[in-house]
Amino acid sequence: MIEPLRIHAPDADAALALLERLSAYRATAEPGPDGTWSVSVPLRAAPRATVPAALATTRDWLDDTGIAAVSVDLDGHTHLIRSDGSRSAAR
Repeated sequence: MIEPLRIHAPDADAALALLERLSAYRATAEPGPDGTWSVSVPLRAAPRATVPAALATTRDWLDDTGIAAVSVDLDGHTHLIRSDGSRSAAR
């Protein structure tokens, strides 16, 4: 079974904002421990470009929200995705 791409958001508002941006990928959101949320992008039968596009969308979301970094689960590994700060610095 192919596991979804899972992005860990710090709270419900952040998760819902990311969920809206990832709606084209049939993303879902669910609450996690301590008020955190997970946004999942299904990868089963998804086009090959889904992962890089979803990660680029996640980076844009980080920049726009001012969130410094989030963890992302992919292929059994957890990765840290950081904002490059280019948009939040420009505000």
